[in-house]
Amino acid sequence: MDPEYIPQDLVRCGLCETPVPPKHCDICHINLCKACVGEHLSDESIEHRIVPFRKRGLTVQCENHARKICELHCKQCNIPICALCVSTGEHDQHKKEDILKTFARNIEVVQKDLGELETVISPKYENAAFKILAKEAYFDENFKKLTKALQKQGRNWHREIDTIILILQSNIDDMYSENVAACHEYQDKLIHSIDEISEIIVSLKTLLDTRDVSDVPNYKSRIGEFGTIPKEPSISQLTFQYKRLRREKVFKEFGLLSYVPDLLGASTKPPDAVPLSLNILFLDNPWIITEIRTAYPEASLLHSVSCLTDDEFWVCSGNSILRLYNLQGKLLQSVQTVSGNWPWDIAVTRSGDFIYTDPDDRSINVVSKTHTYPLIRLEGWKPCGVCCTYDDDILVIMVCDAYKQTKVVRYSDSKAIQSIQWDLNSVPLYSSGLT
Repeated sequence: MDPEYIPQDLVRCGLCETPVPPKHCDICHINLCKACVGEHLSDESIEHRIVPFRKRGLTVQCENHARKICELHCKQCNIPICALCVSTGEHDQHKKEDILKTFARNIEVVQKDLGELETVISPKYENAAFKILAKEAYFDENFKKLTKALQKQGRNWHREIDTIILILQSNIDDMYSENVAACHEYQDKLIHSIDEISEIIVSLKTLLDTRDVSDVPNYKSRIGEFGTIPKEPSISQLTFQYKRLRREKVFKEFGLLSYVPDLLGASTKPPDAVPLSLNILFLDNPWIITEIRTAYPEASLLHSVSCLTDDEFWVCSGNSILRLYNLQGKLLQSVQTVSGNWPWDIAVTRSGDFIYTDPDDRSINVVSKTHTYPLIRLEGWKPCGVCCTYDDDILVIMVCDAYKQTKVVRYSDSKAIQSIQWDLNSVPLYSSGLT
Protein backbone atom coordinates (compact mmCIF):
# COMPACT_ATOMS: atom_id res chain seq x y z
CA MET A 1 0.00 0.00 0.00
CA ASP A 2 1.25 3.53 -0.80
CA PRO A 3 2.62 5.17 2.37
CA GLU A 4 0.56 8.20 1.38
CA TYR A 5 -2.52 6.26 2.42
CA ILE A 6 -1.03 4.56 5.47
CA PRO A 7 -2.40 5.92 8.78
CA GLN A 8 -0.52 9.13 9.52
CA ASP A 9 0.92 8.05 12.87
CA LEU A 10 2.95 5.39 10.99
CA VAL A 11 4.74 7.91 8.69
CA ARG A 12 7.31 9.81 10.74
CA CYS A 13 10.50 11.79 10.31
CA GLY A 14 13.51 9.55 10.12
CA LEU A 15 15.49 11.78 12.50
CA CYS A 16 13.07 13.12 15.12
CA GLU A 17 9.99 10.88 14.75
CA THR A 18 7.79 13.87 13.94
CA PRO A 19 4.59 12.54 12.29
CA VAL A 20 3.62 13.35 8.69
CA PRO A 21 6.99 14.62 7.44
CA PRO A 22 6.57 16.80 4.30
CA LYS A 23 9.99 16.06 2.79
CA HIS A 24 11.94 13.05 1.57
CA CYS A 25 15.61 12.52 0.58
CA ASP A 26 15.60 10.44 -2.58
CA ILE A 27 19.31 9.64 -2.19
CA CYS A 28 19.25 8.48 1.41
CA HIS A 29 15.64 7.25 1.24
CA ILE A 30 14.62 8.95 4.48
CA ASN A 31 11.53 10.97 5.42
CA LEU A 32 12.27 14.44 6.85
CA CYS A 33 10.34 17.15 8.68
CA LYS A 34 11.11 20.79 7.88
CA ALA A 35 13.21 21.18 11.01
CA CYS A 36 15.44 18.25 10.17
CA VAL A 37 16.11 19.12 6.53
CA GLY A 38 19.00 21.44 7.40
CA GLU A 39 20.55 18.90 9.73
CA HIS A 40 20.35 16.24 7.03
CA LEU A 41 21.96 18.51 4.41
CA SER A 42 24.78 19.31 6.81
CA ASP A 43 26.36 15.98 5.96
CA GLU A 44 28.33 17.09 2.89
CA SER A 45 30.12 13.78 2.45
CA ILE A 46 27.37 12.67 0.10
CA GLU A 47 25.02 14.40 -2.30
CA HIS A 48 21.44 14.80 -1.20
CA ARG A 49 18.21 15.42 -3.08
CA ILE A 50 15.35 16.74 -1.00
CA VAL A 51 11.94 16.48 -2.69
CA PRO A 52 8.34 16.86 -1.52
CA PHE A 53 7.01 13.69 0.05
CA ARG A 54 4.52 13.21 -2.82
CA LYS A 55 7.35 13.26 -5.40
CA ARG A 56 9.54 10.76 -3.61
CA GLY A 57 11.03 8.03 -5.82
CA LEU A 58 11.47 10.24 -8.89
CA THR A 59 15.21 10.64 -8.37
CA VAL A 60 17.36 8.13 -10.24
CA GLN A 61 20.94 7.44 -9.20
CA CYS A 62 23.47 6.83 -11.93
CA GLU A 63 24.49 3.21 -12.37
CA ASN A 64 27.95 4.21 -13.60
CA HIS A 65 28.78 7.01 -11.13
CA ALA A 66 28.06 6.39 -7.47
CA ARG A 67 25.89 8.93 -5.63
CA LYS A 68 25.34 10.93 -8.83
CA ILE A 69 21.82 11.91 -9.75
CA CYS A 70 20.51 11.37 -13.28
CA GLU A 71 18.70 14.41 -14.59
CA LEU A 72 18.62 13.40 -18.28
CA HIS A 73 17.43 10.41 -20.29
CA CYS A 74 19.34 9.25 -23.40
CA LYS A 75 16.72 8.29 -26.00
CA GLN A 76 19.10 6.27 -28.19
CA CYS A 77 20.54 4.24 -25.30
CA ASN A 78 17.20 4.31 -23.43
CA ILE A 79 18.97 4.83 -20.07
CA PRO A 80 19.10 7.63 -17.46
CA ILE A 81 22.39 9.58 -17.44
CA CYS A 82 24.08 12.00 -15.02
CA ALA A 83 26.27 15.06 -15.62
CA LEU A 84 29.43 12.93 -15.53
CA CYS A 85 27.97 10.63 -18.21
CA VAL A 86 27.42 13.69 -20.40
CA SER A 87 30.94 14.99 -19.77
CA THR A 88 32.48 11.75 -21.05
CA GLY A 89 31.20 12.59 -24.54
CA GLU A 90 29.70 9.09 -24.95
CA HIS A 91 26.24 10.54 -25.52
CA ASP A 92 27.19 13.66 -27.50
CA GLN A 93 25.45 12.59 -30.73
CA HIS A 94 22.44 11.15 -28.93
CA LYS A 95 19.10 12.83 -28.31
CA LYS A 96 18.52 13.60 -24.63
CA GLU A 97 15.62 14.95 -22.64
CA ASP A 98 14.77 15.82 -19.04
CA ILE A 99 14.27 12.62 -17.09
CA LEU A 100 11.06 13.92 -15.50
CA LYS A 101 9.62 14.49 -18.96
CA THR A 102 10.52 10.91 -19.90
CA PHE A 103 8.97 9.73 -16.67
CA ALA A 104 5.76 11.68 -17.28
CA ARG A 105 5.46 10.39 -20.86
CA ASN A 106 6.02 6.79 -19.81
CA ILE A 107 3.49 7.18 -17.02
CA GLU A 108 0.95 8.22 -19.66
CA VAL A 109 1.84 5.12 -21.72
CA VAL A 110 1.50 2.92 -18.65
CA GLN A 111 -1.87 4.47 -17.80
CA LYS A 112 -3.05 4.04 -21.38
CA ASP A 113 -1.88 0.40 -21.50
CA LEU A 114 -3.49 -0.27 -18.15
CA GLY A 115 -6.77 1.19 -19.35
CA GLU A 116 -6.69 -0.82 -22.58
CA LEU A 117 -5.76 -4.02 -20.75
CA GLU A 118 -8.53 -3.54 -18.19
CA THR A 119 -11.30 -2.34 -20.50
CA VAL A 120 -10.55 -4.04 -23.84
CA ILE A 121 -7.96 -6.81 -23.89
CA SER A 122 -8.71 -8.54 -20.59
CA PRO A 123 -12.49 -8.68 -21.28
CA LYS A 124 -11.76 -10.16 -24.72
CA TYR A 125 -9.65 -12.93 -23.22
CA GLU A 126 -12.19 -13.54 -20.48
CA ASN A 127 -14.93 -13.75 -23.11
CA ALA A 128 -12.82 -16.15 -25.19
CA ALA A 129 -12.19 -18.28 -22.09
CA PHE A 130 -15.93 -18.32 -21.38
CA LYS A 131 -16.69 -19.30 -24.97
CA ILE A 132 -14.19 -22.16 -24.97
CA LEU A 133 -15.70 -23.46 -21.74
CA ALA A 134 -19.14 -23.28 -23.33
CA LYS A 135 -17.78 -24.96 -26.45
CA GLU A 136 -16.18 -27.70 -24.38
CA ALA A 137 -19.51 -28.31 -22.67
CA TYR A 138 -21.18 -28.38 -26.09
CA PHE A 139 -18.58 -30.83 -27.38
CA ASP A 140 -19.13 -33.06 -24.38
CA GLU A 141 -22.89 -33.06 -24.88
CA ASN A 142 -22.56 -33.54 -28.64
CA PHE A 143 -20.10 -36.40 -28.09
CA LYS A 144 -22.63 -38.15 -25.87
CA LYS A 145 -25.38 -37.60 -28.47
CA LEU A 146 -23.18 -38.91 -31.29
CA THR A 147 -22.19 -41.97 -29.29
CA LYS A 148 -25.80 -42.61 -28.31
CA ALA A 149 -27.00 -42.23 -31.92
CA LEU A 150 -24.23 -44.49 -33.21
CA GLN A 151 -24.99 -47.19 -30.66
CA LYS A 152 -28.72 -46.91 -31.37
CA GLN A 153 -28.11 -47.31 -35.10
CA GLY A 154 -25.88 -50.29 -34.31
CA ARG A 155 -28.66 -51.90 -32.28
CA ASN A 156 -31.14 -51.20 -35.08
CA TRP A 157 -28.86 -52.85 -37.61
CA HIS A 158 -28.22 -55.85 -35.37
CA ARG A 159 -31.96 -56.18 -34.79
CA GLU A 160 -32.69 -55.98 -38.53
CA ILE A 161 -29.94 -58.48 -39.31
CA ASP A 162 -31.23 -60.84 -36.61
CA THR A 163 -34.75 -60.46 -38.04
CA ILE A 164 -33.52 -61.20 -41.56
CA ILE A 165 -31.65 -64.26 -40.29
CA LEU A 166 -34.78 -65.47 -38.47
CA ILE A 167 -36.90 -65.00 -41.60
CA LEU A 168 -34.40 -66.79 -43.82
CA GLN A 169 -33.92 -69.54 -41.26
CA SER A 170 -37.71 -69.92 -41.03
CA ASN A 171 -37.87 -70.27 -44.82
CA ILE A 172 -35.12 -72.88 -44.68
CA ASP A 173 -36.94 -74.75 -41.89
CA ASP A 174 -40.26 -74.63 -43.78
CA MET A 175 -38.63 -75.87 -46.96
CA TYR A 176 -36.86 -78.61 -45.04
CA SER A 177 -40.12 -79.69 -43.38
CA GLU A 178 -41.98 -79.70 -46.70
CA ASN A 179 -39.26 -81.71 -48.42
CA VAL A 180 -38.99 -84.20 -45.56
CA ALA A 181 -42.80 -84.59 -45.45
CA ALA A 182 -42.93 -85.15 -49.22
CA CYS A 183 -40.13 -87.71 -48.99
CA HIS A 184 -41.88 -89.52 -46.11
CA GLU A 185 -45.19 -89.56 -48.00
CA TYR A 186 -43.49 -90.94 -51.10
CA GLN A 187 -41.62 -93.47 -48.99
CA ASP A 188 -44.88 -94.62 -47.36
CA LYS A 189 -46.41 -95.14 -50.80
CA LEU A 190 -43.42 -97.18 -51.92
CA ILE A 191 -43.43 -99.29 -48.75
CA HIS A 192 -47.15 -99.93 -49.11
CA SER A 193 -46.65 -100.96 -52.73
CA ILE A 194 -43.69 -103.16 -51.77
CA ASP A 195 -45.84 -104.91 -49.13
CA GLU A 196 -48.57 -105.49 -51.69
CA ILE A 197 -46.06 -106.76 -54.24
CA SER A 198 -44.59 -109.11 -51.64
CA GLU A 199 -48.04 -110.52 -50.85
CA ILE A 200 -48.76 -110.98 -54.56
CA ILE A 201 -45.45 -112.77 -55.06
CA VAL A 202 -46.23 -115.17 -52.20
CA SER A 203 -49.73 -115.74 -53.58
CA LEU A 204 -48.44 -116.41 -57.10
CA LYS A 205 -45.81 -118.85 -55.85
CA THR A 206 -48.47 -120.71 -53.90
CA LEU A 207 -50.68 -120.80 -56.97
CA LEU A 208 -47.86 -122.25 -59.04
CA ASP A 209 -47.11 -124.85 -56.41
CA THR A 210 -50.71 -126.01 -55.96
CA ARG A 211 -51.86 -125.52 -59.52
CA ASP A 212 -55.37 -125.40 -58.17
CA VAL A 213 -57.70 -125.73 -61.16
CA SER A 214 -60.31 -123.68 -59.37
CA ASP A 215 -58.00 -120.70 -58.74
CA VAL A 216 -55.88 -120.62 -61.89
CA PRO A 217 -58.76 -119.86 -64.26
CA ASN A 218 -59.84 -116.98 -61.99
CA TYR A 219 -56.37 -115.36 -61.82
CA LYS A 220 -56.18 -111.71 -62.91
CA SER A 221 -52.85 -110.05 -63.49
CA ARG A 222 -52.05 -106.95 -61.40
CA ILE A 223 -48.85 -106.07 -63.22
CA GLY A 224 -50.55 -103.01 -64.61
CA GLU A 225 -50.98 -101.62 -61.12
CA PHE A 226 -47.27 -101.73 -60.42
CA GLY A 227 -45.79 -101.36 -63.86
CA THR A 228 -45.11 -97.68 -63.29
CA ILE A 229 -43.37 -96.57 -60.13
CA PRO A 230 -45.11 -93.61 -58.46
CA LYS A 231 -43.66 -90.32 -59.59
CA GLU A 232 -41.10 -88.88 -57.24
CA PRO A 233 -42.21 -85.70 -55.53
CA SER A 234 -40.73 -82.46 -56.81
CA ILE A 235 -38.22 -81.42 -54.19
CA SER A 236 -37.43 -77.72 -54.25
CA GLN A 237 -33.91 -76.77 -53.31
CA LEU A 238 -32.77 -73.52 -51.74
CA THR A 239 -29.43 -71.86 -52.27
CA PHE A 240 -28.04 -68.96 -50.30
CA GLN A 241 -26.64 -66.31 -52.59
CA TYR A 242 -24.76 -63.66 -50.67
CA LYS A 243 -22.78 -60.63 -51.67
CA ARG A 244 -19.41 -59.72 -50.31
CA LEU A 245 -19.61 -56.80 -47.94
CA ARG A 246 -18.00 -53.63 -49.16
CA ARG A 247 -17.14 -51.29 -46.34
CA GLU A 248 -17.72 -48.10 -48.32
CA LYS A 249 -21.21 -49.22 -49.30
CA VAL A 250 -22.02 -50.30 -45.75
CA PHE A 251 -20.87 -46.88 -44.51
CA LYS A 252 -23.24 -45.14 -46.91
CA GLU A 253 -26.17 -47.25 -45.73
CA PHE A 254 -25.27 -47.17 -42.04
CA GLY A 255 -24.70 -43.43 -41.72
CA LEU A 256 -22.07 -40.78 -42.24
CA LEU A 257 -20.14 -38.49 -39.96
CA SER A 258 -20.17 -35.03 -41.48
CA TYR A 259 -18.79 -31.65 -40.56
CA VAL A 260 -21.31 -28.98 -39.61
CA PRO A 261 -20.77 -25.22 -39.12
CA ASP A 262 -19.55 -24.25 -35.67
CA LEU A 263 -22.63 -22.86 -33.94
CA LEU A 264 -20.55 -21.35 -31.14
CA GLY A 265 -18.08 -19.30 -33.11
CA ALA A 266 -14.94 -20.24 -35.02
CA SER A 267 -14.83 -23.25 -37.31
CA THR A 268 -14.31 -26.58 -35.58
CA LYS A 269 -12.48 -27.85 -38.66
CA PRO A 270 -9.03 -26.53 -39.60
CA PRO A 271 -9.09 -24.62 -42.92
CA ASP A 272 -6.79 -27.14 -44.58
CA ALA A 273 -8.39 -30.22 -43.07
CA VAL A 274 -9.49 -32.98 -45.44
CA PRO A 275 -13.14 -33.98 -44.96
CA LEU A 276 -14.09 -37.52 -44.03
CA SER A 277 -13.47 -39.68 -47.05
CA LEU A 278 -16.93 -41.23 -46.86
CA ASN A 279 -18.75 -37.96 -46.26
CA ILE A 280 -18.27 -35.90 -49.42
CA LEU A 281 -18.78 -38.12 -52.42
CA PHE A 282 -18.47 -35.36 -54.98
CA LEU A 283 -16.66 -32.07 -54.44
CA ASP A 284 -17.37 -28.84 -56.25
CA ASN A 285 -13.79 -27.75 -55.64
CA PRO A 286 -11.65 -30.83 -55.03
CA TRP A 287 -8.53 -30.57 -52.91
CA ILE A 288 -5.14 -31.49 -54.32
CA ILE A 289 -3.77 -33.69 -51.56
CA THR A 290 -0.46 -34.40 -53.20
CA GLU A 291 1.24 -34.29 -56.58
CA ILE A 292 3.45 -37.21 -57.58
CA ARG A 293 6.05 -37.39 -60.32
CA THR A 294 6.24 -40.85 -61.86
CA ALA A 295 9.28 -42.44 -63.42
CA TYR A 296 7.65 -42.47 -66.85
CA PRO A 297 9.21 -40.28 -69.56
CA GLU A 298 7.54 -36.90 -70.05
CA ALA A 299 6.44 -37.96 -73.53
CA SER A 300 4.49 -40.90 -72.06
CA LEU A 301 0.94 -40.07 -71.04
CA LEU A 302 -0.56 -41.84 -68.04
CA HIS A 303 -3.25 -44.20 -69.32
CA SER A 304 -4.81 -45.35 -66.08
CA VAL A 305 -4.67 -45.14 -62.29
CA SER A 306 -6.19 -47.65 -59.88
CA CYS A 307 -6.04 -47.48 -56.08
CA LEU A 308 -4.75 -50.51 -54.21
CA THR A 309 -5.32 -48.91 -50.79
CA ASP A 310 -5.97 -45.40 -49.51
CA ASP A 311 -2.21 -44.77 -49.69
CA GLU A 312 -1.04 -46.88 -52.64
CA PHE A 313 -1.99 -46.97 -56.32
CA TRP A 314 -1.01 -48.61 -59.61
CA VAL A 315 -0.37 -46.61 -62.77
CA CYS A 316 0.35 -47.50 -66.37
CA SER A 317 1.66 -45.41 -69.24
CA GLY A 318 2.92 -45.70 -72.78
CA ASN A 319 5.36 -48.51 -72.12
CA SER A 320 5.31 -52.08 -70.84
CA ILE A 321 5.98 -51.25 -67.17
CA LEU A 322 3.25 -51.04 -64.54
CA ARG A 323 4.24 -49.23 -61.36
CA LEU A 324 2.98 -49.12 -57.78
CA TYR A 325 3.45 -45.84 -55.85
CA ASN A 326 2.47 -44.51 -52.45
CA LEU A 327 1.22 -41.00 -51.74
CA GLN A 328 4.72 -39.92 -50.80
CA GLY A 329 5.80 -40.63 -54.38
CA LYS A 330 7.90 -43.65 -53.46
CA LEU A 331 8.05 -46.39 -56.10
CA LEU A 332 7.07 -49.62 -54.32
CA GLN A 333 6.92 -52.15 -57.18
CA SER A 334 7.37 -52.44 -60.93
CA VAL A 335 5.86 -55.16 -63.11
CA GLN A 336 6.65 -56.00 -66.74
CA THR A 337 3.73 -57.06 -68.94
CA VAL A 338 3.87 -60.69 -70.06
CA SER A 339 3.91 -59.84 -73.77
CA GLY A 340 6.05 -56.73 -73.48
CA ASN A 341 3.18 -54.70 -75.00
CA TRP A 342 1.69 -51.54 -73.56
CA PRO A 343 -1.24 -52.14 -71.19
CA TRP A 344 -4.42 -50.23 -71.99
CA ASP A 345 -6.14 -50.16 -68.61
CA ILE A 346 -5.76 -51.52 -65.08
CA ALA A 347 -8.09 -52.36 -62.18
CA VAL A 348 -7.54 -53.66 -58.65
CA THR A 349 -9.55 -56.63 -57.39
CA ARG A 350 -10.96 -56.96 -53.89
CA SER A 351 -8.30 -59.53 -53.06
CA GLY A 352 -5.55 -57.01 -53.79
CA ASP A 353 -4.46 -58.43 -57.14
CA PHE A 354 -4.73 -56.22 -60.17
CA ILE A 355 -5.78 -56.79 -63.76
CA TYR A 356 -4.52 -55.16 -66.93
CA THR A 357 -5.70 -55.39 -70.53
CA ASP A 358 -3.35 -56.03 -73.44
CA PRO A 359 -5.18 -55.21 -76.70
CA ASP A 360 -2.35 -56.28 -79.00
CA ASP A 361 -2.14 -59.65 -77.25
CA ARG A 362 -5.96 -59.89 -76.97
CA SER A 363 -5.50 -60.85 -73.33
CA ILE A 364 -6.70 -59.87 -69.87
CA ASN A 365 -3.97 -60.58 -67.34
CA VAL A 366 -3.78 -60.89 -63.57
CA VAL A 367 -0.84 -59.73 -61.49
CA SER A 368 -0.87 -61.47 -58.11
CA LYS A 369 1.58 -61.17 -55.26
CA THR A 370 3.63 -64.04 -56.65
CA HIS A 371 3.30 -64.07 -60.43
CA THR A 372 1.60 -62.70 -63.55
CA TYR A 373 -0.60 -64.87 -65.76
CA PRO A 374 -3.20 -64.47 -68.55
CA LEU A 375 -6.74 -64.88 -67.25
CA ILE A 376 -8.71 -64.51 -70.51
CA ARG A 377 -7.61 -64.59 -74.13
CA LEU A 378 -10.06 -63.32 -76.75
CA GLU A 379 -10.57 -64.23 -80.39
CA GLY A 380 -11.56 -61.51 -82.85
CA TRP A 381 -11.81 -58.92 -80.09
CA LYS A 382 -9.36 -56.63 -78.32
CA PRO A 383 -9.84 -55.75 -74.63
CA CYS A 384 -9.58 -52.08 -73.70
CA GLY A 385 -11.14 -50.70 -70.52
CA VAL A 386 -11.52 -52.90 -67.45
CA CYS A 387 -12.99 -52.58 -63.96
CA CYS A 388 -13.99 -54.86 -61.08
CA THR A 389 -17.55 -55.05 -59.73
CA TYR A 390 -18.73 -55.23 -56.14
CA ASP A 391 -18.95 -59.02 -56.50
CA ASP A 392 -15.39 -59.10 -57.88
CA ASP A 393 -16.62 -59.89 -61.38
CA ILE A 394 -14.75 -58.22 -64.24
CA LEU A 395 -16.28 -55.80 -66.74
CA VAL A 396 -14.30 -55.49 -69.96
CA ILE A 397 -14.85 -53.02 -72.78
CA MET A 398 -13.69 -54.61 -76.02
CA VAL A 399 -13.63 -53.74 -79.71
CA CYS A 400 -13.57 -56.07 -82.67
CA ASP A 401 -10.45 -56.36 -84.78
CA ALA A 402 -11.93 -54.01 -87.38
CA TYR A 403 -12.84 -51.45 -84.69
CA LYS A 404 -16.42 -51.37 -85.98
CA GLN A 405 -18.12 -53.00 -83.00
CA THR A 406 -17.85 -52.42 -79.27
CA LYS A 407 -19.35 -54.30 -76.36
CA VAL A 408 -19.09 -54.74 -72.61
CA VAL A 409 -18.65 -58.27 -71.33
CA ARG A 410 -19.00 -59.38 -67.72
CA TYR A 411 -16.77 -62.21 -66.54
CA SER A 412 -17.02 -64.31 -63.41
CA ASP A 413 -13.57 -65.80 -62.92
CA SER A 414 -12.73 -66.41 -66.58
CA LYS A 415 -16.24 -67.26 -67.82
CA ALA A 416 -18.32 -64.72 -69.75
CA ILE A 417 -21.72 -64.46 -68.08
CA GLN A 418 -23.13 -61.33 -69.73
CA SER A 419 -22.62 -59.34 -72.92
CA ILE A 420 -23.99 -55.85 -73.52
CA GLN A 421 -23.85 -54.53 -77.08
CA TRP A 422 -27.30 -53.76 -78.57
CA ASP A 423 -30.42 -51.95 -77.43
CA LEU A 424 -33.96 -53.33 -77.81
CA ASN A 425 -34.01 -52.23 -81.44
CA SER A 426 -30.70 -53.95 -82.22
CA VAL A 427 -28.95 -50.59 -82.44
CA PRO A 428 -25.36 -50.58 -81.14
CA LEU A 429 -25.08 -49.04 -77.69
CA TYR A 430 -21.41 -48.13 -78.05
CA SER A 431 -18.89 -46.99 -80.58
CA SER A 432 -15.18 -47.58 -80.18
CA GLY A 433 -13.93 -44.15 -81.13
CA LEU A 434 -10.91 -45.95 -82.57
CA THR A 435 -9.82 -46.43 -86.15
